[in-house]
Amino acid sequence: MIQMSEYVNSKRGRNITEEEAKKLLNKTHSNSYNSKIEIYRGVRGYNKYVYIDPSKAAQPRISKNTLNYYTLIMDNSLAWRNFPRRSMSLICTLDKEYADTMGGGVLYRVYPENSSTIGVVPDYDIWMARGQVGKYSWNYKEISMLIRSIAMLNPNVYKNPKTYSEMVQEFELIDKNKKEKDDKIKSSTLIEETEKFWISYMKYDNTFLNFIRELINPKHDDWSIVKSGDNIPKDREVWMSCPCVLVKEE
Repeated sequence: MIQMSEYVNSKRGRNITEEEAKKLLNKTHSNSYNSKIEIYRGVRGYNKYVYIDPSKAAQPRISKNTLNYYTLIMDNSLAWRNFPRRSMSLICTLDKEYADTMGGGVLYRVYPENSSTIGVVPDYDIWMARGQVGKYSWNYKEISMLIRSIAMLNPNVYKNPKTYSEMVQEFELIDKNKKEKDDKIKSSTLIEETEKFWISYMKYDNTFLNFIRELINPKHDDWSIVKSGDNIPKDREVWMSCPCVLVKEE
């Protein structure tokens, strides 16, 4: 989860006055301000009112403490083209208590700009969303760990890619060494889920990239897109790449 300080330090986020906040909330952010839907995020070390435009960040957000596969797929797959770009978004939640764990620090209410698009995760955290190929199904955290398990069979392949081109190169090497990896998996003591994952890929009979695109796809599970101010099911993670006003909860 990106820390709020990274937005401010990149000059894409700034503290604003109460007067500025009220003007924005009553005009360009009025839909979310007047809505009963409450969006939250934990923030560290800033004033009561903050303005952030995550789409203008100096560079895409890279997961620092976890694997980056699902973000790279979501940013670069046609299946996700109508959703906000995940790596250039503000990640939030409708779960007020959970918000404190997302960015650390003080709880803020988030007000997206009018008519902006909001991606809605089918659970309280994107890690819990599920993908499926054939009869097998895994959540996004499991998928990321299983990709790493396959890649680590060849230490020269695994490097936890930070860009889409790096990920494609990694996946192409998995395709190229498919027979070698198949032999390693059959003769290894890998966990059962890794074997299922590999078997599912082999049966899919396509590239590893397309296999992962099929798994990380909004057609599986209850993903949705809404506009600012629209109704959203409770306790969901959401993300948006639009300008947002944040107001500290008292």
